[in-house]
Amino acid sequence: MTPRPTRQISTHFRHETYDPGSEGAPAHRPKARTGRLGRPGLQQLDLSAAVGVAVRECPTDSGPADYVLFVNRHGVGVIEAKEDSARENLTVTEVQTERYGAAHLKWRTDDTPLRFRFEATGQTIRFTDIADPAPRSREIFHFFRPETLVAWLAQPETLRRRLAEQMPALPSTNLRDCQIGAVTGLEQSLALYKPRALVHVATGAGKTFTAITAVYRLLKFGGAKRILFLVDTRNLGKQAHQKFMAYTPPDDPRKFTELYNVQRLASSSIDPHSQVCISTIQRMYSILSGEPMDESAEDLSLNEVQQTAKQLDDKARARIEKASGGIAVAELGKGLIVALDPDAVVAAALDNARAKGITRSEDTLSPEEIEAARAERVAAACAPFDKPELRDEIEGARREREQLIDHINLDQVTFSGFSEQAETLANALVQRFADYIAAHKDEIAALDFFYQQPYRRRQLTFDMIEELHEHLSKPPLMLTTERLWSAYARVQAGQVKGLTSRRQLTDLVSLVRLALGLDTELKPFSEQVDKRFQEWIFRHNAQRGTAFTPEQTEWLRLMKDHIASSCSIGRDDFDYAELADKGGLQKAWGLFGKELDGLMDEMNEELVA
Repeated sequence: MTPRPTRQISTHFRHETYDPGSEGAPAHRPKARTGRLGRPGLQQLDLSAAVGVAVRECPTDSGPADYVLFVNRHGVGVIEAKEDSARENLTVTEVQTERYGAAHLKWRTDDTPLRFRFEATGQTIRFTDIADPAPRSREIFHFFRPETLVAWLAQPETLRRRLAEQMPALPSTNLRDCQIGAVTGLEQSLALYKPRALVHVATGAGKTFTAITAVYRLLKFGGAKRILFLVDTRNLGKQAHQKFMAYTPPDDPRKFTELYNVQRLASSSIDPHSQVCISTIQRMYSILSGEPMDESAEDLSLNEVQQTAKQLDDKARARIEKASGGIAVAELGKGLIVALDPDAVVAAALDNARAKGITRSEDTLSPEEIEAARAERVAAACAPFDKPELRDEIEGARREREQLIDHINLDQVTFSGFSEQAETLANALVQRFADYIAAHKDEIAALDFFYQQPYRRRQLTFDMIEELHEHLSKPPLMLTTERLWSAYARVQAGQVKGLTSRRQLTDLVSLVRLALGLDTELKPFSEQVDKRFQEWIFRHNAQRGTAFTPEQTEWLRLMKDHIASSCSIGRDDFDYAELADKGGLQKAWGLFGKELDGLMDEMNEELVA
């Protein structure tokens, strides 16, 4: 029995089913049917019943075609219907579609081949337009409306023929070589019926300008009806819209938006007169699936989530994983992709059917059941991003590590020194740091440590410094150690040392001490620890009956280095590689005995104070 992709076709076409056994029946106008299809003979078929009529089992001189499509009474296309199990190799069916498309219809005098060819299962549809210069099938989401086919039939050439034969040469004015190559290559790819093309250019090479140039040419010379401009965040959508408004084509003095309507989608409503629609991927999925969307979801890029995951330290990963409810950072970006996997969606639909006590196979699943399973999986994948705390953590981590490098528009040194604006900004940043310290001295352990001097009763730990850094580096402050150090270098240049050295998290100790007036000079924390260590060990040797042995001194230096990078040292720290490789706690205990704990307490207090 011939499969019936009835649900997909009936969206746009009136159904009729031909029955050769009814040839002698009197002609009459069939009543509109929304349920089971009748089986009229040739005399009963009414091709004027609607703009589009799909005749099932339509007779041809090559045998009955599964479906022949009629638009305004004229045969225009053919559908070869297959079981769902054939969707993986549906292209092999094109031979049959070609045979029926070129066959002679029983009551049609025009022998022109039917132009529009479809192969379909209950889930997949492939389409070929034989008017293209090199006809080739492609997968589509649904059958086209009859009105769309009417419009295409009225056009002298197809889009791909226009792209292949009518595109003028690209003017090179105001275009870089890489942009010329990108636009030309894209047009050649489309003309060869290779719709999937990737433009890969360096940061700062003008990707958006290149894309707008290609869009302009597709609309003006290619006759494209509407172009979707996808971005992954709302902010990028705003930027793209601004660039469309600022773009002036090389062959017309008017702006792009004076020539074509550009709509930036902020809801599910698409202006029928828009020729360019700018949308986030999140918004487009919401429109296609009918699922409601949290507006803030458009501010988060899944691609940046995956890229940021590669740059995070263990602490940042742990914070994001906690905010997500236990999902690893790398898995967050992959979740949506996995959720849309066709095989997984079908498996989920089968599971849902079994849970309801319904017997289903892949071939008998309805489109509604498959779509419900897909929506359910996507909703589960997107659920973590509904949490504001997760979005805040990801955005904060991204900003901390964001770095834009322009290799194209290179700067030239015209003045050596700090500009007045840079000094003003630096002063504001230093003041913001000081104000924050004063306002939160009772809330953050590291600040309380310094405010309690010289009466403190506990040691400063790396966790305290890390907690302070987390508070400072998050939006809206964004006060990282590097930014603060550079700001102090601008406003107190004579008091800042170690500008060329690599910043460590513990350098935050030096910044806090300077801001509180405990130090008059800003030096890397490791340099301060070195200086205090020299004073401490000299004083200690003078007070002891015998000085530390060379081996003991070497171990004390190793412990000092650990304090410089971690603010403190304890027994557990001897498991770290730089100490464990030398023998660890067992070796240190063998050298210092019961004095070890006391020495560590002294060093934690003296070297960090």
